[in-house]
Amino acid sequence: MREMLGRMETYRPMIEAKLAEAHLPKELIAIPVVESMYRPNAKGSASAGLWQLLPETARQYGLTVDDEKDDRFDPEKETTAAVAYLKSIYDQTKDWSLTLLSYNAGESRVRKITQETGLKDVFKLADLGHLKNDENTNYVSKIMAAMIVIDHPQLVSN
Repeated sequence: MREMLGRMETYRPMIEAKLAEAHLPKELIAIPVVESMYRPNAKGSASAGLWQLLPETARQYGLTVDDEKDDRFDPEKETTAAVAYLKSIYDQTKDWSLTLLSYNAGESRVRKITQETGLKDVFKLADLGHLKNDENTNYVSKIMAAMIVIDHPQLVSN
């Protein structure tokens, strides 16, 4: 965690500026903690970069992802795309917990679950087993924990 906090400081001014420009909460800086531990070259099974965008989402928000070039490994470009994506999700959900869950699980999946259940409380959805896997069930809690660590780095320092 200490190493991650150090890496985060490299990107923090740029990310906070982009979040502020989009009128999004600065606390969203916690997402790359959970997604990549602030490693710009991180790769998932299909996702990549600080924000771990999937190729389809990256392309939807103007990034090039092909055999020759992958803009997801450019922290500034990927941040611009991730911020636009988060803003789009929030504009639909009007709820930050649902926005975070949608970022991880997919907007259409979360929309379907909330429509079917009538529930919009992420923790109730998790408790009732509607999120189906531990990654989605714990995602919002992990983001919240990362927010605490960012606000109180002394919790992980010597």
